[in-house]
Amino acid sequence: MKNLSSDDPRSFTAQAKAHCAYWNGGYHDSKLLLDVHGSWLFFPFHRWYMYFFEKICQNLINDDTFALPFWNWDNPPTMFLPAIFKGSSSPLYGSKRNPTHLNTVIDMCWEGTDSTDNTMKVIRNNLCRMYRQMDMGSFYSAGRDPVFYSHHANLDRMWSLWNSLGGQNFTDSDRDSAIVSIVMVTILE
Repeated sequence: MKNLSSDDPRSFTAQAKAHCAYWNGGYHDSKLLLDVHGSWLFFPFHRWYMYFFEKICQNLINDDTFALPFWNWDNPPTMFLPAIFKGSSSPLYGSKRNPTHLNTVIDMCWEGTDSTDNTMKVIRNNLCRMYRQMDMGSFYSAGRDPVFYSHHANLDRMWSLWNSLGGQNFTDSDRDSAIVSIVMVTILE
């Protein structure tokens, strides 16, 4: 995929660019019709994006059984960046990652003090801090880092798990046990 010409829509470069096609915060572009990162489109867009990325991979390696591996960063024992993404000789290595954070548990990177933040917001903030000024630290360039795809495959897994529960909406409580509901845009701010 990385060896394909950047004008080939299956290339790693073209796929990385597809992620920022609807991002309206990296630079001003009044022609954009929507923002998939700050709206209800977040999960459907990324599910679609991962589906086609996986299909391209299957085609390029001639294996219809291939599935994108997911980085299970919501499970404490696996919150560390997987080893396969760390070695500079690996094709999955991202040269623009901040090496001081590679052996850090994700939530240890979070510098906030508000314990009421929900998990998805904290994870997003942690990852942005972990990759600040790196490819994964910006929406427009996140797809340039191979770990991006395993990170988003986990979002796809979470979507699948939620759907397997019958799409039920569960209530959450705040630190005082009061029932709360959260609008998606709140999580993404």
